Amino acid sequence: MRYNSSMYTDLTDEELIQRIQTGDEAAFAQLAARYSFQIWQLVNSNSRQARDAEEIFQDIWVAVWENIGNLREVNSFGAWLQKIAYTTCRRYYTTRSHAEGEVLQTSEKLTETIDRDALARFREMELRTVVTEAVYHLPERVRSVAVLYYLEMWTVKEIAETLNLAVGTVKTRLRQIRTLLRAEFGVEEVERRRTMSLAKRASMPSPTQLTNLSPARSGKVRDLYDLGDELLIVSTDRISAFDVVLPNGIPDKGKVLTGLSTFWFNYTESVADNHLITTAVEDYPDVLQPDADLLKGRSMLVHKAERIDVECVVRGYLAGSGWSLYQKTGEICGQKLPPGLQESDRLPELLFTPTTKAEQGEHDEPITIEEMRDQVGSELTDRLIDASFKLFRAASEHAESAGIILCDTKFEFGQRDGKLIVIDEVFTPDSSRFWPADLYEPGKPQQSFDKQFVRDYLSEIGWNKESPAPELPETVISKTSEKYREAYRLIVGEEL
Repeated sequence: MRYNSSMYTDLTDEELIQRIQTGDEAAFAQLAARYSFQIWQLVNSNSRQARDAEEIFQDIWVAVWENIGNLREVNSFGAWLQKIAYTTCRRYYTTRSHAEGEVLQTSEKLTETIDRDALARFREMELRTVVTEAVYHLPERVRSVAVLYYLEMWTVKEIAETLNLAVGTVKTRLRQIRTLLRAEFGVEEVERRRTMSLAKRASMPSPTQLTNLSPARSGKVRDLYDLGDELLIVSTDRISAFDVVLPNGIPDKGKVLTGLSTFWFNYTESVADNHLITTAVEDYPDVLQPDADLLKGRSMLVHKAERIDVECVVRGYLAGSGWSLYQKTGEICGQKLPPGLQESDRLPELLFTPTTKAEQGEHDEPITIEEMRDQVGSELTDRLIDASFKLFRAASEHAESAGIILCDTKFEFGQRDGKLIVIDEVFTPDSSRFWPADLYEPGKPQQSFDKQFVRDYLSEIGWNKESPAPELPETVISKTSEKYREAYRLIVGEEL
């Protein structure tokens, strides 16, 4: 099929579809050109070999041309296109492959029980090849949870609702499953492939490409490389909004996150130990030296630690989700606040409001301190609260001297050789809410040193907050980059 994509470049999708439905092939050529890259990525990443991808890709666009006349809800074209792609790929392998056995039949049966978005249901063929045999040999009692989690990429909450289990029961079974997989198949590889599959489904840009290593984990912003007893954390310029990674990066964002975390780790090391070893690329292991230019300024070599699966949130002001909860209940995470507070008011005292640490692709959920005690133990909870408050006070004092208000922040902690240490990032615009002190005015939202311009733009254009995300205009990209660099300059006291 040959497309001429030189016409109708200024028309909206709706206008193109209306023309296509009257038989206009040139309009179809433009629409296909507009979505071809997205569909090719999706198909290529889920095909078993190159010639399969090429044939499936062509079949998808033939199917779109043949069926677009039946599309009535034009604004649902993106989801409809994903469904066409999913159905075409699935049909291709159904007609060319043998049945994948009892586990996949179980998967099909369970998948039919809820209505899922077509893109979220699109299967990762590579993942299934690796995991299917492992899951098949699991005890029947936990097999359904494993199928849904590792093959269908469902969240813990979705599994609990569908199988009529408590969320805690699902988490317990997943721990049992990981133990079994670790013993028989190497759970790290299984988890890595699940993470990469979820990343692709969220339209996440490709991870950093190092000469000698592949990432063990790729998040919305950072890529993680396993070096044995150490980890390499690479902060990219990727940016997410409303849990979707955007197609545009923000210049220098990764360097700002790395630079600020490095500054704060050094500034607060007398308050709490952390995992930082060095950011000097020349001191990295030899295996990383071929990529020295790529890693300079946006990477950290850190100690491995056993992560504590709770995010420690400290609030000094009433904003964000805390403000929403206060309006509804007068409290945040079970902690009662005085009546009559306004949005952005300074709180009478610091609040510790923990959340769950969700798997990638899922959402963190607020919990009470008592629930945290049940999860990680009372003694460890007290240590985490104490360390979090001390870190917040130290950073807040420095920020105020730089003309910045630290509204709230979140920490991740781990344990190494029995010692509690701060891990991940710390006091960056991605993990904290910073406000310019000279513009502070309670009773309304405040300007902030983060992705405010991005969120405002996406809200203004009426984006539905579903993948794929729209392209950002250059003005929004440049303003956001400027805000990140400004935060670095004010806090560190020098230009990036």
